[in-house]
Amino acid sequence: MKILRGLSVAFNRAGNQGQSLRVASLYLLRAEASGDDMEIGRACNMVALGQFKSGEVAAASKGFERAERLARSLADPQQRAELLGPIFNGWSVMAGEQGDYEFGTQLTRQALEQNEYRRNAAGVAINAGNLGEFLKHLGLLYEAEASLQKARRMNEEIGNPDGLTSNLTSLSQLALWRCDTAAALGLLDDALALTK
Repeated sequence: MKILRGLSVAFNRAGNQGQSLRVASLYLLRAEASGDDMEIGRACNMVALGQFKSGEVAAASKGFERAERLARSLADPQQRAELLGPIFNGWSVMAGEQGDYEFGTQLTRQALEQNEYRRNAAGVAINAGNLGEFLKHLGLLYEAEASLQKARRMNEEIGNPDGLTSNLTSLSQLALWRCDTAAALGLLDDALALTK
């Protein structure tokens, strides 16, 4: 099953959503045959992500809901958090792309909570950055800045230049909204330096 999971992720990263969804669906069949709720939950999440990226939003929502139910049924809190973090993250991205920033914010807060519980620094950095973006869309600029600063610190700690570039760019937008052109330009210079 790990091979199928890995193949689905690889096809997804390569931009081949159709193949990723086909492999994830096969993974789900194998996981269901095993009866392992953790694997079934992972597979449901992967299928839901594939459906979302293929434009099947209603089916993806049902898949995320099923994956969440399975995750919540797990007795081990570490396993539950390991599964819920990615579920809420993927679901929140879908909500954001659909323009539902309030639901996206709720889901991202839950993903952040799970990743903080697991001490998953990369997950915390992603979720804090996504939360900052959702909060910007909702006009909650001070909260957005705090979240983006958290993401920035985490990305600096883990050495993630791509995430850091994104955070700096978003923070520069907030500086412009505050009419602080000098700060915005400084942040953009820092972001640009990371891309060299």
